[in-house]
Amino acid sequence: DNLWEKQVVSLVEELKGMPGQVPTPALAMRLAQRLTQAGFTAAKDPNLRTPWAVDSAAANGSIMARLFPRGGKMDDISVVVAIAGR
Repeated sequence: DNLWEKQVVSLVEELKGMPGQVPTPALAMRLAQRLTQAGFTAAKDPNLRTPWAVDSAAANGSIMARLFPRGGKMDDISVVVAIAGR
């Protein structure tokens, strides 16, 4: 909830390697670590516009909070990366 989908996709694209390359457990681990770090960094930034800030402001925020939602959510960060194959 601290990263936008496009941020997650960008990290996956960056780490997935060359086309046709078979993903490895080591690659999955690196991706999980990068996603965890990105989520933690976003959670700590009180000025960042995050999905959580947008949803929270829409549900409970003042007019200013709804117009300018900011901040991450400091809570547990869980990342699961799976390798799917045929």
